[in-house]
Amino acid sequence: MSTAVTSNKTVALTGASGFVGQSLLKKLIASGHKVRVLVRNPDTFKQPRLQTSDQLEVIQGNLKPGPHLGQLLQGVEALIHCAGRVRGQCYSEFEEDNVHGTMALIDACKQSPASIHFIQISSLASRQPQLSHYSKSKYEAEQYLQKNHLGRWSIIRPPAIYGGDEQEMRPLFDWMQRGLLWLPCNANNRFSLIHINDLAELIVSHSLEQLSLHKIIEPDDGHENGYSWYEIHTIGSSVFKRKIHLLALPPLLLETAARVNVVICRLLGKSPMLTPEKLSELRFPNWVAAAELAAENWIAVIPLNKGILSIYK
Repeated sequence: MSTAVTSNKTVALTGASGFVGQSLLKKLIASGHKVRVLVRNPDTFKQPRLQTSDQLEVIQGNLKPGPHLGQLLQGVEALIHCAGRVRGQCYSEFEEDNVHGTMALIDACKQSPASIHFIQISSLASRQPQLSHYSKSKYEAEQYLQKNHLGRWSIIRPPAIYGGDEQEMRPLFDWMQRGLLWLPCNANNRFSLIHINDLAELIVSHSLEQLSLHKIIEPDDGHENGYSWYEIHTIGSSVFKRKIHLLALPPLLLETAARVNVVICRLLGKSPMLTPEKLSELRFPNWVAAAELAAENWIAVIPLNKGILSIYK
């Protein structure tokens, strides 16, 4: 069961400009926390509505070692490390942000006179580091945290996240609204989901309060044993009140598209999302959150049908 939080403790947050980070920041502010965020460009940073004028402090910087990390962590009781790279062409790109960035923060924590609860926002992908550059970088970051952080730590491994201003899964629902569900893999593959509001609630109102934990948490929306694509099809048909056709994408077509996408992004100087490694993640048969790693005394409140409807309000 989620609980309301009222607090004036100071919490540090990285990745506050991103999809998950923005939701966490809003939840932290609404819960009464004072928040110190690390952002690359304060001029373009989107600030939420504050309860008091001193509730938010913005530190300019990145995840490289430097005095800005000491400023970020000064006097904080907890650090929520949400920043990370999800797009890239080679391992070194993911390693720089996801692994070396985590290492820099942990080293900065060692310089703090107070014990800092390090909350790492990781990914279910870390369970299979052999699949992709991303999954390997998340695994390496988790390992470094567990072995080197001197204080308390928690690792949150979300499954696929949807809702809010998220864009990665939005096309899936848009196509279902039009009557098509494209299958990137075997229809029997299983995976968990979680709405962004539930994830933010878990991290802020549950994990942040469990200051003595040294634990990995794999949250989900409470749908037992995750979903197959057939179940997504059934739920989508009910939500949109229409017939939805299941269409399997040919493997060769996806592989060609991934390789072409990498080349185009390289020419344009952009970081690709769809890569051959990402296809390996998509095709993995089991991305179901482990029941034994569920958060204690917490349950999600947004089922998938209501979560999908909330996107179109």
